[in-house]
Amino acid sequence: MKTAIVMFSLLVPSILLGLMNNAWSRQVSTTRLKSTAGTGVATLLMDEATVLNPSAISFFQVSSFYLQKGSSDVTSNSTSPLAPTSEDELLFIASDAKGTVDGSVSYAQTKDKLGKATRLATSMSSPIGEKSALGFSYAMSKQDGPLGKAKYNQISAGVTHAVVPAFTIGLVLPDILGEKVLERRAIAGGQYVYKDFVAVMFDAGADWEREVRESSLIRAAIQLKVFSDFYMRFGAVEDRGMKSKGSGFGIGWVQPRLVIDVALSRTEYSELPELNQVNETAKETSFALSYRF
Repeated sequence: MKTAIVMFSLLVPSILLGLMNNAWSRQVSTTRLKSTAGTGVATLLMDEATVLNPSAISFFQVSSFYLQKGSSDVTSNSTSPLAPTSEDELLFIASDAKGTVDGSVSYAQTKDKLGKATRLATSMSSPIGEKSALGFSYAMSKQDGPLGKAKYNQISAGVTHAVVPAFTIGLVLPDILGEKVLERRAIAGGQYVYKDFVAVMFDAGADWEREVRESSLIRAAIQLKVFSDFYMRFGAVEDRGMKSKGSGFGIGWVQPRLVIDVALSRTEYSELPELNQVNETAKETSFALSYRF
């Protein structure tokens, strides 16, 4: 009996740490990106500058405030002793693309029963020609839970090029410093828009320090314009490097000044010892408002 109690007392902290690290290892994402399963390295997105490709903001000439609220239900597989849990997410972004140098700042917060994680980020971008832009972002993440505190820094670099108005390509290095385990990779993407009705997006990447078959990332998404100002989006992703795969769906209402996005996504995580990641499934719902001026 005493042996069982000792084993249990040793196991519980490991379980809690695994659940905590797995929740905090997930990348911050906007509602639109959740609907496309993260696809969009080459898409001209403004609010996403501090969470995806910092260079795309230079293709705009407006400022914006962005507010997002989301939640997720996380369920472990049948062989895990972890009980289902939930997470709440808040994201705020302020962007300005009216000057010669464009930029944005963002604050993200995630809470669950085991603690809180925050991420403060800023980005800067500038055109490097009539059809290209280069940008950088810096993020500082902190996590605070019953087992202690931790923080890490992240520097990203990205470039976007408009080959023609309907076809854009992009490249992003999400973590140049490589402080976050397994995040040192390069991701390239492309987007093609047909008659302002259908947009097809594709991303592919890999870790340059590991074999491609072990670290490859593939994402694909499609956007359909269903009415004059409504858009439907679908996306799917398989990330071998992070041992995850998932899908997303969303609807966006786009006005000259106001944008409303709603998204549902589902991600399956496989065991990954480097991140203390366990086998579990996360189902997310997300709602966002963006006001441009």
